[in-house]
Amino acid sequence: MDERNVLVIGGGAAGYAAAARAAQFGATVTLVEEDKIAGICVNWGCVPMQFSLRNAMVVQLLKEVKEDSINVGGVSIDYLKLMATKSNVVKSSAD
Repeated sequence: MDERNVLVIGGGAAGYAAAARAAQFGATVTLVEEDKIAGICVNWGCVPMQFSLRNAMVVQLLKEVKEDSINVGGVSIDYLKLMATKSNVVKSSAD
């Protein structure tokens, strides 16, 4: 009997990629993860950090252009909307 069963322990970037690749080769894959698929980078590290950093850079740029006599109007951050959008970005990155 030609069975191709693979057990991947850890659903971080490497485990997720290994499971996907094994499935592409026809293996029946079981992925074991104690928390969220996609790991620390996608869920708590790189993705949310880069999202937040980008928004901070935009706010800083708007402050700088205001000093250069470019009127950009009232700029404010809606923190609840920012966090909801960040959560959506993380969720779509993990899918």
